[in-house]
Amino acid sequence: KNKKASKAEPESVQEESTKATADEEPMPTSISRPKKSKKSKQSESKPAPEPANDDFAGFESEDDGSEDEGNDAADHTAALLAGFESEDEESGAETGMDVEKLPAAPISAKARKQLSKANSADKPGTIYVGRIPHGFYEPQMQAYFSQFGNVTRLRLSRNKLTGRSKHYAFIEFDSAAVADVVVKTMDNYLLYQHILKVRRVPDDQVHPDLWKGANHRFKAIPRARIEARRLERPADREVWEKRVDREVKRRRAREQKLKASGLDYTFEAPRVKLVADVARKEPAAVAETEPESPADAPEVKMLDAPKEVQ
Repeated sequence: KNKKASKAEPESVQEESTKATADEEPMPTSISRPKKSKKSKQSESKPAPEPANDDFAGFESEDDGSEDEGNDAADHTAALLAGFESEDEESGAETGMDVEKLPAAPISAKARKQLSKANSADKPGTIYVGRIPHGFYEPQMQAYFSQFGNVTRLRLSRNKLTGRSKHYAFIEFDSAAVADVVVKTMDNYLLYQHILKVRRVPDDQVHPDLWKGANHRFKAIPRARIEARRLERPADREVWEKRVDREVKRRRAREQKLKASGLDYTFEAPRVKLVADVARKEPAAVAETEPESPADAPEVKMLDAPKEVQ
């Protein structure tokens, strides 16, 4: 029995030791860190925005967006109305490139020799220049092509209504030899991202009206403003007589159409008031008032000076 009791004691001790180890947390042998994704790394690399002290911080994005939309709408309307400003309409002149910043003409040594031999007493020569870039207008063309020789006449084709350039022009030099050199030099030349097309115009093909309006600063006619002013002016009696006659003729033609169609329909329109029934308005006479004489002027009472308070 004693032997059995001695054997049972170590078993109970072992059971208690196993319970104690089960209650305690096991010590890890190696520490394993969780893997971070790319998004978590980027979020950690970026500093977190500081919280705003304002109570309405949550509404800042909406308000800012509405303000940006309002500013964009205002800019859009300003851009649309820019074409209707009176200053641009009255001036009618487009501001082109800076004349002082124009590039030098590609004149080779051989072309310079030919230009030096050109005689100004020779007959003039005319050239056609096509595909002219935007902003290259009369002053710029005069300054640029004068590097070859004397430009006697220059005409840039423009739209009669808007005044905008049609991107082709005619230039006349005092010498035909200079015109030939310009054609050889500037044809298919890249100028401001435009390949120029330069041709020689024969003398027999130069129309007399070709140089109408040449060497003059173009100014577009403000037709819309002129028509608006005409409509704002009060109509004369002659204008009203024409309007009344037109209305009477329109009514008669309408009645004849109804009769021709076989419809038994009569419409009594209000009578048209004739211009003769309206009395003329005489201009109001301005009454001339004579200046009052000093005797008729009312008396002005003088006030006594205030007494000093002791």
